[in-house]
Amino acid sequence: MGERPAAVTTCAFIVTRGSTPFLPHAVASLRAQTLRPHRAAIVDVSAPDSPEHLTPEVIARMTDGVYLIEAAQPTLGAAVTAAVKALGPDDDYLWILHDDCAPAPDCLEHLTEVMGSDEQIAITGPKQCRWDDDSHLLEVGIHATAHGRRLEVCDPGEVDQGQHDRTGDVLAVGSAGMLVDRRVWKALGGFDRSLGPFYDGWEFGRRARLAGYRVVVATDARVRHARAS
Repeated sequence: MGERPAAVTTCAFIVTRGSTPFLPHAVASLRAQTLRPHRAAIVDVSAPDSPEHLTPEVIARMTDGVYLIEAAQPTLGAAVTAAVKALGPDDDYLWILHDDCAPAPDCLEHLTEVMGSDEQIAITGPKQCRWDDDSHLLEVGIHATAHGRRLEVCDPGEVDQGQHDRTGDVLAVGSAGMLVDRRVWKALGGFDRSLGPFYDGWEFGRRARLAGYRVVVATDARVRHARAS
């Protein structure tokens, strides 16, 4: 298959339950990217009357030029769908971040490079690493048996020594740090809105593969992930 056009735009979404201890780290990591997203939004799913609910003034103190989208939705899939609809379908890629994940400065650059290498690649994901030490792996893509049982290819606390760097095509990738082609997102209807945070990436990747697309881990891309749900 051929490569994609070199000039693409990306919209990044940080989904958060209002003001959390992790959110400033996620925002700072987004701003430090060597390849900056074309647009960025913080998607607040907290109830409007909760003390953690974000306001434009709070966002302005964190960063300039980031949209605030209020989407009091019960699941990540519903929140991202609402955010994409609110901002409009103008970008080539969607970059989905949880508030408890912090991408390395070159994360988006590596994800975009892998995505652009083959037009059949619809989803790319980074290595998931421990929040307190990114030399320890949590996940390198999502793997499963033929009967749907999840396979953990990383041992708990496994040190990254490049042993998984030949990982390419996988069943799915986790939603934290996932880069997805917007056209495929729209065609497949995004994440299943009824699923919680532990199955949405898995289910979406499976549907993308069944539709004939590739799902690939960009092993040079990394995110620190606290898994605070």
